[in-house]
Amino acid sequence: MGSFSSHAPIAVVVGLSVIGLAVARSLARRGIEVIGVHFGTGLPPAARSRYLRLLVGPDFADTGAVLQCLRDLSTKLSTPAVLIPTTDAEVLFVHRYRAEISSLFRFYVWNSDLLESLLSKRHLADLARQYGLPAPPTLALCDQAAVRNAIASLRFPCVIKPESANLWCTDKARACNIFGEKALPVWTSSELGGWYDRLMHVDPRLVVQQMVSGPDANHLEFPAFVDPDGEIRTEFVARKLRLAPAHFGMGCYVESIRSDEVVETGRRILRTLGYRGLAMVQFKRDERDGKLYLLEINPRFTVWTSLPVDCGVDLPYYYYQASLGKPYSVPTSYAIGRMWWDPVSDVFAMRTYLSDGTWTRWRWVVTILRRPTNAYFTWDDPFPGLAAAGSLCLRLIRAFRRRIIRS
Repeated sequence: MGSFSSHAPIAVVVGLSVIGLAVARSLARRGIEVIGVHFGTGLPPAARSRYLRLLVGPDFADTGAVLQCLRDLSTKLSTPAVLIPTTDAEVLFVHRYRAEISSLFRFYVWNSDLLESLLSKRHLADLARQYGLPAPPTLALCDQAAVRNAIASLRFPCVIKPESANLWCTDKARACNIFGEKALPVWTSSELGGWYDRLMHVDPRLVVQQMVSGPDANHLEFPAFVDPDGEIRTEFVARKLRLAPAHFGMGCYVESIRSDEVVETGRRILRTLGYRGLAMVQFKRDERDGKLYLLEINPRFTVWTSLPVDCGVDLPYYYYQASLGKPYSVPTSYAIGRMWWDPVSDVFAMRTYLSDGTWTRWRWVVTILRRPTNAYFTWDDPFPGLAAAGSLCLRLIRAFRRRIIRS
C-alpha cells in the first residue's frame, strides 16, 4: 500500500463486518477517505466496497503484529488518521494500547477502567449492583458450588452466557454447536448443571442470568453519543423485531422508534457511570412486570449502524469529528418507522421462527416489502451485497447437503 495524502484526515476503520461497512459508507459519502483494515484470512463482503481501500493485516490474536501493522500504516499517512474500532475486541485493544497508538492516530474511546467492565458480562453485573443499574440478577459460574448457588438464588428460566461474546466464536464452540451464540436458554434448574459441564470445556468464563421474559420485539436499544464534557449530544431508539440466532442473538430486522422511557433510562445509566464517547445500551422489557432491564452496554457502534445514519443520526461522522476535536451539528429529531435488515442472518433465523410459529412466511415477506435498509446491498455500492448473496447461497447449499446426509 502506497502513501496517502488528503485534505481531511483519513479514517481507518478496523474490522469489516456489517458495522465496518456502515461506518465506511457513512464517512466516504461525506468525502472522507477510508482505509478498511481486515485482520486475518477470508475476506468478508465489506472488503469489496468501493468506499474503502482494503488493508489486510495479521491475525488479531497476535498483538505485537497488530501494533506493528498500525505503526507501518501510520508512517504512510501525511497526517494522523482517525482510528475507528468496530468490535468489542478492537475497542478493548485500543483502550489497552492507547499509550502506544495515541501518538499515531486520533480516536475517541472512553479512557476509563470501567470500559473493560462494560465488555465483561461478569463485571457488568458487578457494576449494576454497585451503581444500582436495572439489570436482571446475574451470577458468575466457576464450579458446581456456584451452579448450586445459582439454582438457589435465581428464578428460572435463565440464560447462560459467555463472559464476552467472542469466547463462543472459536473452534471449540463450533465443535460444541454453539458457534456465534450470544446466550442459551436454561428452562429448569436441572438443566443448568448439564449446560455448565458442557460449556466449561469451550471456555470457563460463564455467567448465568435470570431470563427477561417477553417476545423479541421487547428488545430495545439506545445508541447515544456523549461529548468529552459529558453532554449527550445525540441519541436514537430502535426495536429488534427478529434476532439471529432467533430469540437470543443480535438484531437482524430492526425498526427505528421513539420511546421517552428508553431515552430517560439510557441517559440515567450513562450519566451515572460518567460515560464518554459512543455507547449502545441494550434493554429488554419483561412482560411479567413491564419494566426495562439492562442487558448490555457496548462502547462501540451497533451492528445496525446504517439504520440511524439513514434516519439522520450520523454516528460515524460524530465519532470522526469528536476524535479530531472538531465541532459537528446533530439533528433535533430522526425518522421513525424505518427498518434495517441483515438478509444473511435473517434467512437462517427464520428457520427457528417458522418452526416455533413466531413468524409465518407471509408476515416475513411483508416485512421485506417494506424496503428496509439492507445491511450489505446499496445501489451506489453493490459489490458487498453481491458477495453476501453468494456467501448466503453457499451456506444454504451446505445446509441442504447436511440435511440430506442426516436423512
